[in-house]
Order: sequence, then C-alpha cells, then structure tokens
Amino acid sequence: MFFSYVPEKIKRAREDIALLHKNVNEPIEVSDNEELRQLIMSLVKLEKYQIRPRAYALSNKEIEMVAGYIPHNYYNVTMENLFEIFSIRSSESLCRVLLNHWQESYQNENCNAFMRGILKYDENLISLVLRNNMDEVLFDSILSDRDIPARFCMEIKKHYFPAGKSLMDKLSFFGIREDSKLSGECRFLFYTICNREDYLAIAKIDLLNLVKQYNRRGQSVLRSFLQNFLEKLSLRDLVPFRELADYLKTIVGENVGTKEKPNVFFEGFQSDLIQKYNDWINLYKVEEYFGNDERSRFWRQYHFKSVRKFKYSNSVVMEFDKYYAVEFLGQAMGPIYIYERNYFEHYIIKKFGCNDNSHMRQELLHDSNWFYRKEHRGYWQNDVRLVLINNRITNRIVL
Repeated sequence: MFFSYVPEKIKRAREDIALLHKNVNEPIEVSDNEELRQLIMSLVKLEKYQIRPRAYALSNKEIEMVAGYIPHNYYNVTMENLFEIFSIRSSESLCRVLLNHWQESYQNENCNAFMRGILKYDENLISLVLRNNMDEVLFDSILSDRDIPARFCMEIKKHYFPAGKSLMDKLSFFGIREDSKLSGECRFLFYTICNREDYLAIAKIDLLNLVKQYNRRGQSVLRSFLQNFLEKLSLRDLVPFRELADYLKTIVGENVGTKEKPNVFFEGFQSDLIQKYNDWINLYKVEEYFGNDERSRFWRQYHFKSVRKFKYSNSVVMEFDKYYAVEFLGQAMGPIYIYERNYFEHYIIKKFGCNDNSHMRQELLHDSNWFYRKEHRGYWQNDVRLVLINNRITNRIVL
C-alpha cells in the first residue's frame, strides 16, 4: 500500500445511468425505467444454454443498457449472466460504456472482479486502458485496491507532468471524466497527499474552500491534509496562505504542542511540524495586528509561544518562554515593554481587559517593574534585537 490514510466513505444515493444515449463517451443521466428493469430481469433468469443465443439477439440499444447497468447493479441481481453476455458481445464501444459508468460506481467489488478477469484477454478493454496511459498490470492493481480514488491520486503524484498542468488535466490523462464521481473524489483527496508544487499552483481561495470540506467530512481527513501540507511546504511557503491560517486557528487551535496548551488534534504530529504550524499562525497574527509597518517587519522575525490582541486596550501581547512583550496599536502607540513571565502573569495581564488604550499606557508607564522598555525612535530595532538575543528571550525564525 502506497498511502497510510484511507478516507471515510461518502454514503451516496444511487444515481441513474445513461443507457439509451448513443454517445457513449458522455453518458447522460436518465431516470430508471421499466424497460431497463424488464430487460435485466429477463437476462438474469436465462439458463446457461440460452445465454449465447440471447446475447447475439440483443439490439445495440439493449446491449448498451447492459454495459451501463453492470457497474451499478441497481436491482441487486446475480450478475453472472450479464457478465457472460458482455464478454460475448464485447466491443470497443461497449468497453467504453463500461468504463464510463464504472467511474460512477467504482466501489462495486463484484464489477471490479469481473473487469479484472476480462482484462486478461479482452483486447477491447486492454486497448482502452492503454489509451488512458495505463497498462493491464497497473489497472488490475487499481481495481483491486481498497481505495481506488486514493490510489489514482498516488499514481498522479508519482507521474511526471509538465509545469502548468491542472489537476483536471492530470485526471484526464488517466481517462477520468471531469463530471464523474471518481473525478470528484480524486479532486477531494488529492490535496491530502500531493506535492509542494501542487499546493503552490492551486488558487488560495480554492484550497481554503477545499479545507472547509475536509473539516465537514471529519477530523481524520483534515489531519491528513494538514500534516501533508506542513510537511511539504516551508514556513516561507506558508506565509502567503493568510486566509487559511485564519480559518485553521479557529478550527483546530493555535499555540499548540506545549504541556500548558495541549491539543488532541495534533497528537502524532512531529514536533517540528507543530513548531512550523505555531510559527505560521503567529506570523499571520503579527501581520494582521500590526499591518505592514516597521514593527510588523521586526516581530515577524521571531518565534513566539502566542500572540494575542486585546481589543479594549488596543494592544498586542507576545508571549515567550520566560517573558512577555507588549506593543500598543493606533496612532498614539507607545513604547515596547518586556516583562518577566511571573510578574506579568500576576500583576499586569489582568489589567488589559479592563483598561482602555490611554489608561493602559499610563498603567505601564507608572509601573517600573518592567524588564525592558524602549520607545520607537531612531534605530530601535537594533537595541531590541540585542536584548532579545543577549537575554535568550527568543530565537529568530529562518524563512
């Protein structure tokens, strides 16, 4: 098996198939009808000696109906007679019908076993498989896989495609129709296992919408996506995915991976991935809170345990292992304050929720128990940087 995640199956209602349309390349969905039912029921009741004569007596319309019915088995009948009839009348057009409708019901193990059997000798089916850039061995392996969409995704991932090819182009390369169920499930799963270039190629809003679908499907799917996403992308790659960072911090949490703030969603994630996730979320929050001013550019260089904005006091508190740093927003701004953890948590933090901006700045101005204070004048960045480094307050991020 080439993958570790097998997605939860979607329970889908049975859909009607195109049985009467002559263009077998694009089956049209039509309502189930009595004509189909009567045909199928008459064929499954045939005695062995009756099968071959009846197979040759079927009209083109009727045999196409049989080919389209086989992957679905709507009426839950015994399929041996239908399989034999298809084998007797097999042609390139009928195999195309079979493959087209198989993409709507690829989980039918009985049909998959039948296709694996005729794949050993049916030149019509073999020819179509080869045109879809597979050989008999590969397609046989796909048919026997417990999760066919995930397997196709792995084949797409392994295959070299020229730059600029869309995911739909890659699916089409293997003969998967854009409007099929198989295509939809492959497109859903692909971004839980894909490579770096695939994440960078998809529109960020499209990826965000896809992640929202993962969340609706269940935590296991979302975990698979996020683990692969963090593994494949560097922190520099992650930074532009701002809307996704904003969504994930709400859905799966932030400041995770510490004993003080555990998060069961991330159980089993490697520590370096958790650190990357925290850095990504904190960098997003720094940029969100400060905008693109000089303070934002300065603080984006460093690791934090957390970054928190207090709306009433219009201030930002940045948490490190043993210290806290405070910045004030707005035109009035104010100096940078750095406090040792114990003092800040016992005497300062509670004031941020009950004092407005001006009162909070006055509070800190008259409380001389800060560890370090620096106004934003001159080349203040150099002085603050030395304090952070010399006192081992935090480390710089490598982007």
